[in-house]
Amino acid sequence: MDIQGFDPEKYLDELLAMTCVEPNVFRGNKLHVHSYFKFAFGGHLMLQAISAAISTVPKEYYVNSMHNYFLSPGSEDPVTYHVDLMHDGKTFINRFVKATQNGKTLLNMQLSFKRKELDSIQHQWKMPECPLPEDLTSAKEHFDSKLSQVSDKRLKQLLNYRRPLDSYIDFRPVDPETLFRVKPLPPKRLLWLKYVGEVQKNQNHHRCILTYFSDNIVETSLLPNTAPKDKLFITSLDHSVWFHNDVDMNEWVLYETESSYAGDGTGFNTGRFWAQNDFLLKGDNSEVSRCEGQQQVVPCDKEDGSLMVTLYICKSFISSNACAQSINTWYQVHQNSCLQYL
Repeated sequence: MDIQGFDPEKYLDELLAMTCVEPNVFRGNKLHVHSYFKFAFGGHLMLQAISAAISTVPKEYYVNSMHNYFLSPGSEDPVTYHVDLMHDGKTFINRFVKATQNGKTLLNMQLSFKRKELDSIQHQWKMPECPLPEDLTSAKEHFDSKLSQVSDKRLKQLLNYRRPLDSYIDFRPVDPETLFRVKPLPPKRLLWLKYVGEVQKNQNHHRCILTYFSDNIVETSLLPNTAPKDKLFITSLDHSVWFHNDVDMNEWVLYETESSYAGDGTGFNTGRFWAQNDFLLKGDNSEVSRCEGQQQVVPCDKEDGSLMVTLYICKSFISSNACAQSINTWYQVHQNSCLQYL
C-alpha cells in the first residue's frame, strides 16, 4: 500500500486520545471527514464515543455491546462526549454517551461492558469458506487494474469515488466486483481487513478499532441495485454491535456482510467478523439512509475459527427528484429536509 509519510502508530494514538475536560466529559481530536462530502466518517465518531466510555470503567471490564443512533452529520471540529454512568454492577456496567459539536447532538450511544467469565455453554456458526488474505490482491491494486481497463470518463470517476478511503486499512476483497459495484450482484460480501501498523493497545481499544472497521458495511444493500452506475448518497442511521471473543487487530479479520432488505429509502445490513482461526469476533446490524441525486462528475482452510463480533445496520433516505448538479450541493441545499429522516 502507498502510505508514504504515514505513521500508523501515531495515527492510532490520535484517533483514540481523549481529553477529560470535566468529570465524565471528554473531548476527542479533530475528526477525519469525507474528501467529497466534507462530513465526518461515522466509524470515527463511534470509535471516539466508545473510547470516552472506556475512560469511565475499570480496566477489567470490556465492551460487550453497543447500540448507536446517528442524529446529525459532523464536521472535522473536535467533538465533546458526555458519559452518563447508568449502572455499575458486579458483572455488567452500562454507559450512555451523547456526542455534541457546535451545539448539535451528533449521536446517542448506549454501551454494555462486562467482566470475563468461564464458559458454561458454547456454540457458534461456521466460518465462511473462502481464500486466505495472503492469496488475495489488495483493493488498491484491484482498482488500479480496473481503472487501466476503463475508457469511459464517467465510469472512471465513479470508480475513483468508490475506492476505499482509509490508507491505514488493507482491504482484500474475495470478489473485487463487490467493491466496484458496476453491475448488479447478490447482497453479500466477504472482505479481509487488517490495520497496516502494529496495534499496541489493550483489548478495549482493539474492539474500538474493529467497530471503526464495521462502518464499511453500508454498500452491501446497494449491490443488487438495478442502476449500479448511479451515484447515491448514503448515511448511517443506526448501528449495533455485539462482541463475542477477544479481538486482535494485528491479525487479518474476515468481514462477512449481507443485506436482507432495501426499500422505502432504507437499507438493512448485517455482518460478522471472523478471526483466521474461525472464531466469531463480532456481529453488527446497520441501517442506512440513502439520498439519490443527479451528479455531473468529471476457501478458508482453517478448521477452528472464532466469531468475534456480530451485526451492523444502516438506513438511507432516497430522493429521486434531486435536480442539483452534484450530490454535495443537493445535500447542502436540502440538509434540513434530510435530517428529518435521520
